[in-house]
Amino acid sequence: MTQHFPKCKYFLILFCTLVAFFFLNCQVNAESGFYIDADRQLEYADQLFESNEYTIAANEYMRFVHFFPDDERVKNAVYKTGVSYFMGGQHQHAVTIFRDVIDKYQNTGIADQASFMMSRSYLAMGEAGSAVNCLNNLVIVTEDNDLKDRGFYEIGWIYLENPWAGGRIGYKNGYEVFPESGAADTAQKYFQKISSRNKEEYRIDKLSSGIDRLQSSDWKNPVLAGSLSVIPGAGQTYCGRYQDGIVAFILNTVFIFAAYESFTNDSPVLGGLISVVGAGFYMGNIYGAVSDAHKYNRRLYRYQVDNLRGNFRVELMEKGKQPAVKLSFKTMF
Repeated sequence: MTQHFPKCKYFLILFCTLVAFFFLNCQVNAESGFYIDADRQLEYADQLFESNEYTIAANEYMRFVHFFPDDERVKNAVYKTGVSYFMGGQHQHAVTIFRDVIDKYQNTGIADQASFMMSRSYLAMGEAGSAVNCLNNLVIVTEDNDLKDRGFYEIGWIYLENPWAGGRIGYKNGYEVFPESGAADTAQKYFQKISSRNKEEYRIDKLSSGIDRLQSSDWKNPVLAGSLSVIPGAGQTYCGRYQDGIVAFILNTVFIFAAYESFTNDSPVLGGLISVVGAGFYMGNIYGAVSDAHKYNRRLYRYQVDNLRGNFRVELMEKGKQPAVKLSFKTMF
């Protein structure tokens, strides 16, 4: 018994040393450990956003939301997550985030701003109808007249800038030939819904005058262009494409004359072959004239709208609430 005591003593000393080392190591790790601080986390996310690192910024905003769910800045962080996705081109993710903001923070400024951003996200995906529906829902539920006016203004510009998204926005049959005129007319109706006290701020009188000039432009009728092309090249000439008109006239005349000569010289097979090829060129002449009319109208419309945007478009910040990210958005079709 006594001869084993020294070994037990050594084991006891070793055990106490290990225990002491363990607790000391834990204390050192605790003192030097990494802690997530709310202010630093949000500041880091903001820095990434300002550096155009939008995808990483979105992740860091969501990290802030996860670790600090009770922080009063959570709703702003969620909103900026959506903006980060939008700026980073991940528009479907942006729509999902903005919808969550609207559902969780109803009747707040951040939810209202999320509605506008969700609309712009839909526009970026080419879904003009969904963009309009999003803002129409906001206009219906809000009691804030300034917010209603802003909604009407944005909807009007969606129609004005997306005249060829007819099926998705819902134009009526009266504008099938001239979708540009239908878009301008619908936009005008929404602009006129803006309250009188805000019309000056939105420059509605000047904008409406510009739209009136746009609607009175020298549009080319596609039906008339196609009808004129019964005489090859006449439709192209009507649309201002004089060289194409001359080429169409010469080609079709050559085919008609060649087919006539073939049948006259008892070459029905050759005459039939030339007639088939010539018929293709003739129908192409008609289709081309109709297409030229639409292209002419599109170029004229885009030129006019670009002028309206440059002279009268007002980029808005949310009134009386936290400033939103200012964006100038344009969709091309």
